[in-house]
Amino acid sequence: MSNNLQTQEQLLFRHEVLKARLDIRDFFLKNTVKEVYENIGQVLSLVRMQLAMLDVDKKEIIKSSESPGHLVGQSIRDLRVMCKSFYPDADIVSEEGFVEVVRDTIKILFQYTDPVIEITGIPKEIQPELKLVVFKMIQEILTLIKEPEGTFVCLTIAYTEQEVQFIILYKGRAIPFNNKINDSTDLTLEERAQLIKGKLNLTKRKNGLMQIQLTHPLKYAYE
Repeated sequence: MSNNLQTQEQLLFRHEVLKARLDIRDFFLKNTVKEVYENIGQVLSLVRMQLAMLDVDKKEIIKSSESPGHLVGQSIRDLRVMCKSFYPDADIVSEEGFVEVVRDTIKILFQYTDPVIEITGIPKEIQPELKLVVFKMIQEILTLIKEPEGTFVCLTIAYTEQEVQFIILYKGRAIPFNNKINDSTDLTLEERAQLIKGKLNLTKRKNGLMQIQLTHPLKYAYE
């Protein structure tokens, strides 16, 4: 590989890492705002109603789980937990955190789903920047599955000595890997797989389930 081509690929990879960070934060920020409005907003409205109904001359303090003080305290705790979703980068680059953020993403996209995620083989370290790019690809694949009313079935993360495979099973139509996700400056999913020296395949199983497999080498130096 020539030096110019190598430098171009390095710059492109760094661009994808930065874009992945921004897109991931935007995804979780939008969901958190929705959660704050729907959940905490409802609780605080209930608190306001209770305070309005309280007898101002009553000395006794309500101590039940439905008391205004308890509800406000629980809302603050919920808000703190939600705020962690604003910047999930640190969680994604760790092994356990990666799985948990993927699980959260599946729950957001496919409501009322208890995500099945299996890990086979011995987990190995993956370069942090690469994890962000891979996570963003998985997030986009899940979004494309959902758009035509698809149903998530399970995700398997399979480690071997040389590579790691992310295998997604779902019910629905085949999704296009060559379409632009947002605008003409974006790389397609297939182009991003090539950028990380990986492969992206879609097959239909005999049981009718669709299978998407993203594979990339573990020992390639991504810069």
